[in-house]
Amino acid sequence: MKTLPLNTLNYVKGLMCIFENASCVALSLINKCSHDSLTRVLSDKGLCWQTLLTNLIMRTFEKLPAGYLVIDDTTISKRFAASIENLSFVFDTKLGKSILGLQLVLIIWSNGEVAIPLALRVYQKNTGKTKIDLACELIEHAKKLGIKPEFITFDCWYAAEKFLLTKLNFQGA
Repeated sequence: MKTLPLNTLNYVKGLMCIFENASCVALSLINKCSHDSLTRVLSDKGLCWQTLLTNLIMRTFEKLPAGYLVIDDTTISKRFAASIENLSFVFDTKLGKSILGLQLVLIIWSNGEVAIPLALRVYQKNTGKTKIDLACELIEHAKKLGIKPEFITFDCWYAAEKFLLTKLNFQGA
């Protein structure tokens, strides 16, 4: 596994230490480095963030005890947004009506004390993929990470036949 540049390590370390306002200024205060050096990390075209996060997750799981996976979705309201990629009118179950926003399907690992988001998918009506399809993709992603959960939790409406027929057995993964 190759070593990451110092600025990238500082950025990731800062993200792991801060719980609110994860701006480059806030992260630089934790790392005692310039916020400009962290801003350059974000604009580095040669850095693949999904690879970086996967690498970090895999290193972390080697040190964590057994846990479980959570499949869930959330709606993010963007009612004042003019133009954001994947923005559409989506149904918000809390409000009971359609709003302008984003719908995300997430997979999270937890041991009851720590919760780590592993991946997410943006639900888009026009792609033909349902939230169930996205949940199936997320389960496959977790398998590729080598995670062996004790069990998987999800809302009752994810208990669709297609999802339940997905290979939920991680033992052979």
